[in-house]
Amino acid sequence: MSNKEYDSTEMNTGGGGQPTLSLSPLAVERRLAKTAAMPHNWWPMKERTHIGQEIETALGEVLAHVRGETALSCRIVDDPSAERIVALRKRLKLSRQKFADRFGLDVRAVQDWEQGRRVPDRVARVLLTVIDHDPDSVVRALGTEGSATGDAQTATR
Repeated sequence: MSNKEYDSTEMNTGGGGQPTLSLSPLAVERRLAKTAAMPHNWWPMKERTHIGQEIETALGEVLAHVRGETALSCRIVDDPSAERIVALRKRLKLSRQKFADRFGLDVRAVQDWEQGRRVPDRVARVLLTVIDHDPDSVVRALGTEGSATGDAQTATR
């Protein structure tokens, strides 16, 4: 690939600090066009697999989105601030250790989030959102003991 195609790329870090590569619509279209222009017999397979057909369909949706022909649905989960994480834990009346144990989190990660040293990654943000809305459902799903609010009761199944 020539360096010209990378002119419109940019490295970002997502909420969890993981690098992501952002491409301009023109760069995406060029790459998809190169793939489409490849001879159909470049791969030694005789038949297209089901997963391959799904990938083709997904790439078609991406191309249509890049061209502005369709809008793809997405769900954006906000980065919770350190104060919101502390408030959530305190609302549930749980110590840091009990909060981490109850919801399957690493206590050091919770501490780092609360003190602003780290930002929860995407999966952790989703889990924190669910805990915020319905903590007992997370307790039931994980099969951990007690209710989400620090009572001594045991969750029944």
